[in-house]
Formats: sequence, C-alpha cells, structure tokens
Amino acid sequence: MRPSRFAAHRALIFALFTFGAFGCQKTASERVIGKWHGVKADGVIADVQPAANEAANGMQLEFKKDVVVIRPAKDKDPLTARYIVLREDRRSVVVVTEHDGARDEQTLTLDDDDTMRWQVLQGKTITFEREKEKNEKAEKAEKAKAGGASSSASAP
Repeated sequence: MRPSRFAAHRALIFALFTFGAFGCQKTASERVIGKWHGVKADGVIADVQPAANEAANGMQLEFKKDVVVIRPAKDKDPLTARYIVLREDRRSVVVVTEHDGARDEQTLTLDDDDTMRWQVLQGKTITFEREKEKNEKAEKAEKAKAGGASSSASAP
C-alpha cells in the first residue's frame, strides 16, 4: 500500500520542524561566549550573605572561543587563561583552565541565554547575567523614549 500524499507531506513538515527546532540549537560552550557580570552568591550562610553578594556583584567574566578573562573585582587586574571543554550538554559545560589545572573542574550552568551559575564549591554558586551590548541598551532606551512620548501624546 502506498502512503497518501497528505501523509508524505506531514512527514516532510515534521522532519523540517524537528531539524529546525532541535538541530540548530547551540551547545552550552557556544552559549557561554560573551561578557557576564556577577549578580549574587548562593549557598552561603546568612551571616556572610551580604559580603558574598557584594563580592559576586564585583565579578566579571568574559568567555571567548577558548579563553576566559576573569575580573574578580572592578578594582582588580583581570586574569586571562585558556580553557578546555571537558564535557557539555545544552544547559551546562565543564571546563578546566591552564591556570588552575586539569583537576580543578569548573561547572557553568545556563539557566537561560542571559543567566548563568558558576559552581565555585559544592552547593555554592555565583549567579551571572549576560552583559547586553551597548547597541541593545541604546535601542531599548530609544524604544522606551518613543513609547513614553507616544503614550503621553495620546493621553488627554
């Protein structure tokens, strides 16, 4: 028995959708590329939470193809090191750096495209947010101005 054209058409659409939706997704090591700034620390005791959050807020990371630049605080010199991806999936990547050595694995988990957690110790993480490009920030500011101007112009 020969499949109908309708069934063949549905199969083709399904195959294209599946490839489009799942075949082109980036891996975690591709998604981690960019500049990140620290937001908060998690997993620390309440007494040191404010200090841990302050330290996290001062941290900046920049991942390039095989190099990471770590700035532990805004007033500190950055540390640059090559890194190697040991394993990864869609959400997380495990790397080692030439600076820390092969035994000091670092796990980075992407909660979404703009939020990443770095597991610094078991049960202790620093949450980072992706830094938006200046052009994106300028566009948003322009849209907000235009939106505010048009909404105020339409108000009685």
